[in-house]
Amino acid sequence: GKLTTHRDALKSKLSEALAAAEEKDKEINLRKSQATSLQDEVDVLRVALDSANDDMEGLKSSLKEMEGLKSSLKEMEGLKEEAEGLRRSLKETEGLKKGLEEMEGLKKRLKEVEGRKDDKSTPADSGLNGGVDGD
Repeated sequence: GKLTTHRDALKSKLSEALAAAEEKDKEINLRKSQATSLQDEVDVLRVALDSANDDMEGLKSSLKEMEGLKSSLKEMEGLKEEAEGLRRSLKETEGLKKGLEEMEGLKKRLKEVEGRKDDKSTPADSGLNGGVDGD
């Protein structure tokens, strides 16, 4: 009877040990699963970080483009000022041209007046009254 009792006790201990081993196994699998889940989260975060870095690079290049546009705008302001200067010069030139035309007109009138004086003093110079040129 003692042997049977001893064998039952061993079986009982073995069953407990197996149950404990199975619990440990379940716990290990649970921890593995949690670790995998954490790794997945880390991977997701890494992808998000990469995406954020790409966005930052995009913003940096947009900023550079805006700087370029700002300098282009300054150049355009300069060109606008040059154009205003040219426009003023053109108006001045137009004024000078009108002045020249007026002077030409005055010269012609002066010649006409001088010509009339000549006509009165020497009728032969006019080409009328005899058709002879006085040169």
